[in-house]
Amino acid sequence: MPISPTFPSTNANAEMEAAPAAADSGAESTADETSTDEAAGEAAADTTAEDPASANAESAETNDTAETNAAAETNAAAETDEAALAEEPDPVGGLVDVAFQHVSFTYDTTIAHNWTVEYLANPPDEGAAPSFYSGPLRMVFRFSDYPAPLSNVEPVVYVYRIADISSQNEYKVANLLGALLAKGAPLSNYKSLPFLPIIDAEQSIIAQPKYVQFQSGSGIRYLTVVGDASQPFGADSVWYTFQGLTSDNKFYIAAVFPLASNIFPEQPEPDYNPETFGDRSDEYILLSKAALNLAPRSAFTPRLSRLDALAESIQIVEEQ
Repeated sequence: MPISPTFPSTNANAEMEAAPAAADSGAESTADETSTDEAAGEAAADTTAEDPASANAESAETNDTAETNAAAETNAAAETDEAALAEEPDPVGGLVDVAFQHVSFTYDTTIAHNWTVEYLANPPDEGAAPSFYSGPLRMVFRFSDYPAPLSNVEPVVYVYRIADISSQNEYKVANLLGALLAKGAPLSNYKSLPFLPIIDAEQSIIAQPKYVQFQSGSGIRYLTVVGDASQPFGADSVWYTFQGLTSDNKFYIAAVFPLASNIFPEQPEPDYNPETFGDRSDEYILLSKAALNLAPRSAFTPRLSRLDALAESIQIVEEQ
């Protein structure tokens, strides 16, 4: 069911405090659609209860030691479930091989059927804010026949040569990603994560983040909602992104795919009141983050596993 912008009237503060922590620790575990044993099935059933925020509030009443043990068990279960799911891939519609100069990758036809590529350099005008479609010289892969309705972004894979962005703000983002990958801290600890292209908007939500190894390096992938919560999020508000660096630190890869999902309604609920909604936008963001973290991969189009496979297949090999 889509998340409603109407807030619970009872014990709301406890729910808001508990929801993000519980959601973050179980993001990868609860994102799985299937489980390998009866115990995992029961855990999944618990996390998809009708009122997940209330369930999280109850768990928050346990002592610190119990919370730590539960978090460790959840992380272990997540690793087990993820390994099992790797052996049970979603149905594959067919594979498309992409190759242009030193860049290649493979994607499933459930994402798109056709692709184009070009070099593009279009920095923002002096004094203008950066946008999704502006930036320094980069290789741009675009996709057609995309299954999700496009909102304010298009499905795209950008490949930046680090040497071409060394004097740009994009270089700072590349350094941030490199430091993050070197540290290896849990991604759920961060309120925002590295993101290219540079845009004039903040990340309201980071959900289901994880580290990803691809053919030529490593990176991170996560779901994000960009922009403030001055009004309810819509069915097309969620983006999938992969941000990666090659092992030789010569290239930065940024993939962004808008997602269709049933997490948020296509239209605001009938009782939505724009005059009072902003007063509780922080609570709405926490509820929304919890909903995204608890959502199974089947809640999104394209499937997250298919987008992960695209990211993992990226290979950049320069002629010596």
